[in-house]
Amino acid sequence: MMPAAEKQFIAVAKDYAEKYKNADNELKKSSVWKERSSALRKIPITKNGEKFSGILDDMGTTGNGDAYIVVRIDDEVTLSTWNNAFSDISDKTLIKNGSKEYTALSAMKKGDAIAFSAQIKMDGKGITEEGKMTEPDFATRFTNISPLHATPPR
Repeated sequence: MMPAAEKQFIAVAKDYAEKYKNADNELKKSSVWKERSSALRKIPITKNGEKFSGILDDMGTTGNGDAYIVVRIDDEVTLSTWNNAFSDISDKTLIKNGSKEYTALSAMKKGDAIAFSAQIKMDGKGITEEGKMTEPDFATRFTNISPLHATPPR
């Protein structure tokens, strides 16, 4: 069962993507982007230790061996680390080689369902405002990563 915070996060991201597409000039579009960031910040992401869940869409390593991942939490919304150290200078999303998260990910493959805790940068990730809004992807620090099993292990 998906936590309420994750459902709300997805709904806000998709709703504001539609509002952005329907805005008829750049000034309105930019205001919608700012409104979305504000609305997302009001969602209690880490409530009661609930974990988000999603599908591991992509994974790999940087030149220095740290991991990057993309997790699809909805058909239209993804959470991801940066895929290189330069872009990640301020966000610190890359998963350090040797960490418990790295170890957990090394036992997984693309397409696996995972559960995780998240610290999400609410402004969105991307080069352009339009990209941030119409293809919602959010820079995320992932912790407590684990496989998501359809049935509990015995």
